[in-house]
Amino acid sequence: MIIIDGKNLSKEILDELKPFFKEKKTALAVISVGDNASPASSFIREKSRAAGYLGVEFLHFHFTEQISNKFFRKKINKIAKKNFIKGLIIQLPLPERFRTQYLLNAIPPEKDPDCLNERRFGAFCLGRSKILPPAVATLKFILEKQNIKPQGKNCAVIGSGSLVGLPVAVWLMREGAT
Repeated sequence: MIIIDGKNLSKEILDELKPFFKEKKTALAVISVGDNASPASSFIREKSRAAGYLGVEFLHFHFTEQISNKFFRKKINKIAKKNFIKGLIIQLPLPERFRTQYLLNAIPPEKDPDCLNERRFGAFCLGRSKILPPAVATLKFILEKQNIKPQGKNCAVIGSGSLVGLPVAVWLMREGAT
């Protein structure tokens, strides 16, 4: 059995990215809704820490659960129009009453690092995206480090969520895995 040291691989990825972001000043915006004490807040802290390490400006926009879907989408559009913001993430999960895909589609595809906008995800599924969803890029990095090619392998993906399971399953099939 191979044991993967995620912390070391994470640092290796960040170290590889650091020179790129040193040359390109940029900002990442994260939008959250609801209770800051939720598990999502630890993900936001990790995004902020990674952005700081890379020298990427980190902006966190937080809204209360009382915001309407329509007004929330307007806020997303306003944030997305800021030219200096190159990446925009809506922290998931959103509270149940929100129309998640409707809101994710407000993120311009070119500013969607999670590949959750329908156009961005569709381009990925068809093999026309230069950007891979984060879980796919991570898996690809790990497999390359271990010199494992997915082609011809039997793989199991547990879960079919839009952040991890579905994109990983699509990528593995495109790579020739069963």
